[in-house]
Amino acid sequence: MYGFEMEHIAGVKTVNLSDIKRITLQLIDTVGEKPDLVVFVASGACLIGKIMAEHYDVPLKEIRAQRSGNQLKKLLHPVLKALPGKLKIWLRKREQCSGNHAIKNCRAVSYEFHDAEREGIDSILLVDDAVDTGNTMLQCLRTLQKHYPSTKIKTAALSVFDGSKDIVKVDYHIFDNMIVMGPWANDHKEHLKFMRLYKEAKRNNEF
Repeated sequence: MYGFEMEHIAGVKTVNLSDIKRITLQLIDTVGEKPDLVVFVASGACLIGKIMAEHYDVPLKEIRAQRSGNQLKKLLHPVLKALPGKLKIWLRKREQCSGNHAIKNCRAVSYEFHDAEREGIDSILLVDDAVDTGNTMLQCLRTLQKHYPSTKIKTAALSVFDGSKDIVKVDYHIFDNMIVMGPWANDHKEHLKFMRLYKEAKRNNEF
């Protein structure tokens, strides 16, 4: 069974831009050791990864995993944003329980890599905002393992769902089965500001 019932969701936590540093520091507190490189799953975990890389004073890179259906969400963004808050939460819960993410488990993963970047990289921290089915994290992890075959890679996320645990191990997290509604989501009130921050960081070659 791909999905699960709504009562298995611990709750919904709304995270605004002003909350991201505080919540990321909570995640950092769970991490066992300093990595040599932080890689975030774009674009959602951009600010989480950026805060982590600054905290550890290490380089930051992005990895992209495109799932079918993401373009439709972008097109529906104005409609989703206008919906009442309770309805958005209900829809988010229905999406989580539907199992659609598990069914559409193929991701197009892209990562810009140069051989010289292996120098001095003995450990990597791969971070995402949430791990629901585990498919995105697993395929990103496999891509990094291919490029860094001798490097220890650990994974981290704000929230991890039980349905992902048979797919991939997440080493560090702070919430279980919690839907985290952050500005990386199309229907969040600060989504456009979040995307401006992401694009600005990309232009400035911060990752």
